[in-house]
Amino acid sequence: MVPTTRFSYEKEQRHDYIQPECPVYVHCTRQCTDLPSGMRFLQLRMVNRGEHTVKTVMFCIEGVDDGGEVCYTLRGLVMGGCNAPPQSVFGEGRLFVLRQTAQHIRIRIEQVVFVDGMSWRRQSGQKLLQIEKSDWKRCPCSMPNAPENEQCVLCGKRFDPPEQRHGEESPAMHGEQVVPPQPICRERPKPIVRENNFVADKPNDEEDEGERVPVWLVVLLAILGAFALTALLYFGINLFGSGRV
Repeated sequence: MVPTTRFSYEKEQRHDYIQPECPVYVHCTRQCTDLPSGMRFLQLRMVNRGEHTVKTVMFCIEGVDDGGEVCYTLRGLVMGGCNAPPQSVFGEGRLFVLRQTAQHIRIRIEQVVFVDGMSWRRQSGQKLLQIEKSDWKRCPCSMPNAPENEQCVLCGKRFDPPEQRHGEESPAMHGEQVVPPQPICRERPKPIVRENNFVADKPNDEEDEGERVPVWLVVLLAILGAFALTALLYFGINLFGSGRV
């Protein structure tokens, strides 16, 4: 977060809470004061740890004192036009008005909308988790990571295996080549594609229509046949009639 001469900035605070189910993490916050007007604002740095580009984030702000009591709550805050790709940092260029003063800031994300139309929404049973009281591990860059993560979702730093964190690293055997661990490759979900309703072609019907005799020709042949049959009967009657004694 880059300060300017117009604002008086307080010390940057890392966010000590995490929402394990949320695809967006709050990395840190900073309160500042606009010197000409005296109004207080908040900057916050977010991290997109999901697999989709973030378009909009809706969240609420809670001011907390040193005793952990909530001083105020600001709901319905919206950060739009983010366009934050996966594993990227965003949001610190925005300022949000704070109506009161509090020693600490706590952020709860309510909804995340992605550019592809998908979204994540916080469920009623999903609560903020205090990192220091959980098994989540914090990277030296201050980014919290899930226990199963092998590398930081923000800076990419790899974590030591559990058996090497509290003991000495086991040396490689003679002749054994030490292969550095490879970065984690995340498989992106396939996009949801709406199926088109195609009209099936009917080539057999077209072939039948090409071989079909026109109606007018059938009628003409029927008329000619009727005339021929009438003429045959007429000449037959005359022929047999003239042969009588």
